Amino acid sequence: MTNITVKSFKPTGFYSKTFSLDEREYEKFGDLAMEAMTRAVEGVVKECREKSGSSSTTSRSFIKHFFISFGPLMWAFEGKNESDPEAHYTTLTELALRNAGYSNLSSLVNKCTDRLNKDLEEHQDNLDIEELDFEDEDGELF
Repeated sequence: MTNITVKSFKPTGFYSKTFSLDEREYEKFGDLAMEAMTRAVEGVVKECREKSGSSSTTSRSFIKHFFISFGPLMWAFEGKNESDPEAHYTTLTELALRNAGYSNLSSLVNKCTDRLNKDLEEHQDNLDIEELDFEDEDGELF
């Protein structure tokens, strides 16, 4: 068994969880890391469903919980290799969500990430994170 730690930036620090996986079931480290990241997003989705009281991964309540629980980028590594960035496997959260079967949530994360990047570029000189708006003209989250 190999311990793979998955991390992601979130607004209040880091998401971090370690998964024990049998390395003999995977051909290469990238496959092992992707499995750990898939398990991580599955766990976060489950927690967000419970916290939000919504089974829909596109409900406003669920989305609010998801974006404070996980960031748009995630990485995985064996515990002994945390300080070596070359030994990390990194991916966009939207890809791990798609791998876990959450295509709609993956698309929403993609749109929100694009919107955030656009807002950051437009307001880079005097950025106030509270002013960023993830709703469209109709008040809907993309």
